[in-house]
Amino acid sequence: MPSNILLKVEKISKKYSDKVVFTDISFSLSAGEIFALVGASGAGKSTLLHCLNFLEIPDSGEVFISSEKVLTKTKKDGTRIIANKKQIRRLRQKIALVFQSPHLWSHWTARENIIAAQIYGKKIAKNIACEKADFWLNRLQMSDKSDTYPSQLSGGQAQRVAIARALAFEAEILLLDEPTSALDEKLTETLAEILEEQKENGKAILIASHDKSFLREIADKYIEL
Repeated sequence: MPSNILLKVEKISKKYSDKVVFTDISFSLSAGEIFALVGASGAGKSTLLHCLNFLEIPDSGEVFISSEKVLTKTKKDGTRIIANKKQIRRLRQKIALVFQSPHLWSHWTARENIIAAQIYGKKIAKNIACEKADFWLNRLQMSDKSDTYPSQLSGGQAQRVAIARALAFEAEILLLDEPTSALDEKLTETLAEILEEQKENGKAILIASHDKSFLREIADKYIEL
């Protein structure tokens, strides 16, 4: 596998009971690329992103992160599970996922959410984590809400905190699920600028979105489900 390929997927499939979500999906994502993941509602875009962050396990096929194969094993009942939890904890440091719903920790403020992800996810020193949290909150125009708890944030504000948390994590691979769904036009433009910068810095970015104008502006390639 070429050294600049950060994510490679080989013929992965996923189903729930008798419902097939997707079948034989293959693609590779290199450093400095932005891919758009497109498809109708219910096509499995969110499920695919979850499989790439190992929150769900494909029923078949393989996933490679920075040329390293994610190890799985099959139980007697046919269920596929993670084979090496230490490997997954290590590989997750290379990936940041922005969920379609923000999934912020309710007992922490916006700033604390961003700091905690860095400290517990990558063992980053607290002073550095604080600096990065403040930087991204400011960049996403959320500095005035840094000490606000998730229950007091609007949908768009919570989404910006989730995006800031992913960016502060400084992962090699960014997975974004409908990142503009609660953003206005100006903030969508800001996010586009930020993702272009991340691309120039060598990040591999995969975006699932219904925002076609946003995708046309920044995507290098398309993956269709």
